[in-house]
Amino acid sequence: MTQGVITRRHFLGTACAALAANGFADLHPAREYRRNGMVYRALGATDLYVSLLSIGSHTDGKYGTQSGLSLEGQARRDRLLRRAFDLGCNLLDVYPKQLEAAARHAHGRRDRVLISLSLNPRKELEMALRLFGHVDLWRFPANDNPVPAELIGRWDCLRKAKEAGWIRAIGISTHNEPIVLQALQLLEGIDFIFIPYNFIHAGADFSRSLPLAASMGVGIIAMKPLAMGSIRYFDLRPRPGIKPDSMSLQEWVSRYNYSSGMPDNHGRLLVDVIAGLTKNLGRMPDETLCTAAMRFCYSRPYLATVICGMYEDSDLEDNYAAMTRHQELLPEERASLDSAKRVAKLLGASWLPAHYRWLEEQWGVS
Repeated sequence: MTQGVITRRHFLGTACAALAANGFADLHPAREYRRNGMVYRALGATDLYVSLLSIGSHTDGKYGTQSGLSLEGQARRDRLLRRAFDLGCNLLDVYPKQLEAAARHAHGRRDRVLISLSLNPRKELEMALRLFGHVDLWRFPANDNPVPAELIGRWDCLRKAKEAGWIRAIGISTHNEPIVLQALQLLEGIDFIFIPYNFIHAGADFSRSLPLAASMGVGIIAMKPLAMGSIRYFDLRPRPGIKPDSMSLQEWVSRYNYSSGMPDNHGRLLVDVIAGLTKNLGRMPDETLCTAAMRFCYSRPYLATVICGMYEDSDLEDNYAAMTRHQELLPEERASLDSAKRVAKLLGASWLPAHYRWLEEQWGVS
């Protein structure tokens, strides 16, 4: 290294070593302000302020998929988006088949709605600019290890589009924590990262990647705050009519024979831990576990926003209500989350749908 010149690689190595020792102790929370009940936080070092609750692109499978909604599904989606914008949500993540509908919603409020896309800029930038005028956030999915050369090529395309003023912020989404460190090292000008983050899968709290991203002015966006709704599995008092994707904890407990398939001491411990969860949830008569889980994410001052796929009107209202008291978790909420986390640790990945159990491998309970 030339004397007096600090390379990016040297900076990252030095910062990682320091942050591994100090954790988040020396980091400042994201800048924020409140307007009409909604909280807005700065997206890293950019000039963008994003609503603390943002609108994810996932939709309910019974109304179609991200590849296309039924008429009823689109009508429900339209109603939810209108209400979300009225509440002050300003970040909308859009899948390819949702572009036309998102453009309709952005029309007339483009100065107040931030559009987030995950497309191939070489193929779809022109279309996106035609629909939205500009794109606020553009990201790549990056789940390979290591970061592939193809991503570097696309990244250069994004950087040039940002320099031209067509895109305001560029980043990646990943389910693989080591990729975050690689991206911070390899991708010049990265503005933000999308990562899975909830009270169970928050292992990165104690690693190098999130402190390093925050120290570099890279915004952190939390996705899957309810593990695609699977955290409802532990909610012994969910909202009527709302069910987890897999068998509920109550059903699992009633059907499971502890004398077979599991050591007796493990089974007894699980029964005791579930009893503790039941007791702690009983101390929250006016809230559900999911409400506390959302507030856990809101209360992390280094997260710019929590982006959530919302299927029902009640999901939006509950998530917004949790945000209104975002800076604190009450003792009974902490106790309930701790109890649910202990249950999750005893169950391993069995509480998650089979197609989603990779979460435990990358971000599991420590």
